[in-house]
Amino acid sequence: MSILPYTPGNMSYEELKACFVGRQPLLDELLDTLREQAAASTLQHWMILGSRGMGKTHLIRLFHHEIIKDQDLTKLWLPILMNEEEPEVFNLPTLFIRIIQMLAESLENRGYRDDAQHINAFMDTLRDNVKGQTQLLDRATAYLKQFSKDRGRRIVVLLENADDLLTKCLPNTSDVQKLRKILSMETCLRYAVARSSNWVCPLTLSRRVSRNALIGRAASRHPRFSNDSASIGIMRLNNVARLKT
Repeated sequence: MSILPYTPGNMSYEELKACFVGRQPLLDELLDTLREQAAASTLQHWMILGSRGMGKTHLIRLFHHEIIKDQDLTKLWLPILMNEEEPEVFNLPTLFIRIIQMLAESLENRGYRDDAQHINAFMDTLRDNVKGQTQLLDRATAYLKQFSKDRGRRIVVLLENADDLLTKCLPNTSDVQKLRKILSMETCLRYAVARSSNWVCPLTLSRRVSRNALIGRAASRHPRFSNDSASIGIMRLNNVARLKT
């Protein structure tokens, strides 16, 4: 008898829900905070901490489904679930280009064809007219901001494999500072990133904040969470732009 690998990425909503055990309070916290933040003037971002195999992917994928299925949330938020592997992303501008591409794909799959075509037309213009990485990043973030405003819905980006993805996107201090600025100033975008509790995230750690302190923050919110236990914790990154390098 063969044993099939556990792959949440290939599971339906019903399958994910049926085998979702012990993480309901975390899912409820994510959904409740999303409701609270729908009209907030500033947004909090989440970091989902946990060792490999502890259910981060399962949680974040179920979170994505729940946003779409909730009639109130889906009127307020546009969820984007990034792939676990994103080979086309290698710096900060390409991350935002990929977010726009995934937004178009998500809207197309959900029947919003006019919106998807609008995005694709913008992407064609971007390829033809933009020169340089700085201009590319500026145009991409400006488009997301305007798209969100025009549709009256904020965007929540779900990153499963933040360990690898953000390490590639943030190779130097200037890129870290640029992303911090975007996270703090652009109220159309909210991020939920899943990462290993052993990974040192450049957005949150500095000379002032040790990895153990980061783990402690998650444990203070979720007492059962620890760096070595079979658990998951959530840290809210409401002051990510104020953490110094």
